[in-house]
Amino acid sequence: MVDKKQRRKTAILSLKKSGPELPELLTQFSAGIAGTGLAVLLSVMCNLACGRATFCAYSLFNTGFGFGLVWLSGAVNKLRATIVNISKNAGKLGLKEEEMLQKLDRSIRDIYYTAAALLAVVVLRLA
Repeated sequence: MVDKKQRRKTAILSLKKSGPELPELLTQFSAGIAGTGLAVLLSVMCNLACGRATFCAYSLFNTGFGFGLVWLSGAVNKLRATIVNISKNAGKLGLKEEEMLQKLDRSIRDIYYTAAALLAVVVLRLA
């Protein structure tokens, strides 16, 4: 029990000390992931518009992959917003450490679930 409380305090202190570097890094990751997703979607749309490809299973899975990347980008951006909120308001609002860590865990779980769904689409696309 004591070890769990110590880890939580360490996590909160690390988020407070991270400053703007961690949110900036997450913003760059989010933008890169979203840009890749949009590129995949635009590629599928251009191929369909030019008549080079029909709307088959391959195009459908590529579209799912593009939307999955955009969805993952949103989850990373939500994590960034949670970290910014924790680091700015940790001392001011008197939020309980438990609440802050629950929000952080929820954001990280969203990233895991989104990444798992994206992996499933990639496996189906390659199969």
